Amino acid sequence: MKWVAAGRERLRALLFGARADAEMDAELRFHLEQEAKLLREAGLGPREARRQAKLRFGGVERVREEVREARGVRVFEDLVKDARYGARMLRKRQGFTVVAVVSLAIGIGANTAIFSLVNATILRDVPVDRPEELVNVYSASPSDLYGTLSYPNYADLRDGTRDVFSAIGAARNTNARIDRDGGVEIVPASAVTGDYLSLVGVEAQRGRAIGPADDIAPGGHPVVMLTHGYWQRGFGGDPTVVGSELRLSGGVYTIVGIAAAVERSGSLYPRAALYVPMSMHDEVAGLEGQWRLDWWQGPAGPRGDPGRG
Repeated sequence: MKWVAAGRERLRALLFGARADAEMDAELRFHLEQEAKLLREAGLGPREARRQAKLRFGGVERVREEVREARGVRVFEDLVKDARYGARMLRKRQGFTVVAVVSLAIGIGANTAIFSLVNATILRDVPVDRPEELVNVYSASPSDLYGTLSYPNYADLRDGTRDVFSAIGAARNTNARIDRDGGVEIVPASAVTGDYLSLVGVEAQRGRAIGPADDIAPGGHPVVMLTHGYWQRGFGGDPTVVGSELRLSGGVYTIVGIAAAVERSGSLYPRAALYVPMSMHDEVAGLEGQWRLDWWQGPAGPRGDPGRG
């Protein structure tokens, strides 16, 4: 096949360019001497014969360039020559080299950092289920452009936008104290409103997830859902823990489910060991009567998809 043969010749010319140039020069000299010999036999002197032979060839350098072009590797050869020349100049001007390298390093580092930020915040999807259907709700003020909201704000937003959003959820991170097997463990917990876990796509591998029926009255529904990681780490993956009781921050809670093993992160999907209803926030956090005034951040799903409300 012609393209295979051509490729083989180009690779040979690229890898053994110096040898190919030497062979080409030897061949040109042979043809030039043969032409000059014929002209001498025709009666011309040696010098004139050589000059006429060069003229008939049209210039040896031009022939060399045409042969190199025919090889199809002229671009690579020029690139190598330019690189060698540039390296020689950089060695000769070390001060300029240092400034150039530092400038390139700063420029590349800054661009990489900016792209990483843009990629994480704009280009990549939010690490939640169906992010195109979610809206992150926050407050704004001259001193805080992306502030959290109070629970009364959440309640007003939830009740006043039923024709806009299919559901609104909120989450509040805190710490919980677990009393088990004679020891005490402090773990990160997330208090969530009834619709929150379904909005961000947290599903139960065993049992059920926390839902609207669990988030009704303050202190009235002591249930807990374990994350998959904490279930494995703290309970050894025991499937019988669903339905059992867990002493949590001084109270007794029923384990209603185990979250599915899905790796997510980000402000909308907090890394926690367990989830409790928002109505149980103060009991878990050890507060008294503050849960309706505390601060949180939450997402809202758009109207029109029954699966989100």
